[in-house]
Amino acid sequence: MSVAAIGIFMLIIVLLFYWRMVSERNPVRKVRSTTEEILEKVQVFESLAKDAEALKYLNEQLQKMPADAQLLNKKEELTGRLNPPQEP
Repeated sequence: MSVAAIGIFMLIIVLLFYWRMVSERNPVRKVRSTTEEILEKVQVFESLAKDAEALKYLNEQLQKMPADAQLLNKKEELTGRLNPPQEP
């Protein structure tokens, strides 16, 4: 009886380690919001040094979602970079 209990206990441990290994290998798919997707695409434009195109794309998306604070902040950042303040 005790040998069978030890065998079952060892089998459970092996199955738990196997289950953990398989679950780590297949990570859960990340769910991104539309704002994150837009900002990621804008970042791609910025990395290609195409700030004007990034601003154009951002303005198009802001027409669809005008109240998004993250997009508005990014727009201010881009316009500040494209139109630096004039020194008197």
